[in-house]
Amino acid sequence: MCFYIKQFVDDHKEQLGILKTLRYSNGQLAKRFWAFGLSFGAGALLGYFASFLMMGHFYDFRLLTLSQNPCILCYDSVRWTLF
Repeated sequence: MCFYIKQFVDDHKEQLGILKTLRYSNGQLAKRFWAFGLSFGAGALLGYFASFLMMGHFYDFRLLTLSQNPCILCYDSVRWTLF
């Protein structure tokens, strides 16, 4: 997460310098980065909490798949030597 925020700041350094020379205040410049930071943080939180909702479906799918074909995760030396 910190990588993306740092990359966003690095990508906009020239624009920041130009706006600072045009006497924009720090508050006006911070609004742009707060919008990016808040949207990034909101997306991360939404994904985090959505994963809890989806985790039950994921485990049910895994159990169903493994019950139909239990050798999916097994190492079968005969099968590997034939192929």
